[in-house]
Amino acid sequence: MLTLFGTLKRNHSKYKNWTIGTLTVLSAGFCFFILMFTMFTIGFGAWTNETILYRNNDDKNITINQQIFDVGALGYGGRRTVKLKPLFVIFQTVESIDITKIDKAKWTYVNEEGDIHFP
Repeated sequence: MLTLFGTLKRNHSKYKNWTIGTLTVLSAGFCFFILMFTMFTIGFGAWTNETILYRNNDDKNITINQQIFDVGALGYGGRRTVKLKPLFVIFQTVESIDITKIDKAKWTYVNEEGDIHFP
C-alpha cells in the first residue's frame, strides 16, 4: 500500500493512476495467494525417514530409505523409497529408487528404525 500512495500523483492522468492502482492491488493479491499456497503445501509437510532399508558397503552414509510424507496433525500422505547421499555434510541428495533393481552385492540389508520411533 505504501508503493501505491507513493506512485499515485495528481499530475498523472486518471488512466495512469487507475492502472497503477489496479496493478498494485492485483500484484498484492497474487503475492498473498502464492504465499498462502506455499504455506499450505510446503509448510505443513515433510518427508520423514520411516525405515532405513539398506546401507552401501563402500560408504555407510549412503542409504536406501523408506520415507513417509508427514503432515503433522493432518496425518501422513504418501510413501516413497529413495537413495540418500550426503552433500556438503548437512544436505542430502534424494533419488527415487526401485529396490528390486539394485545390486544386492553393493548393499547391506539393515532394516533400522528411522526418524519415527515406536515405544
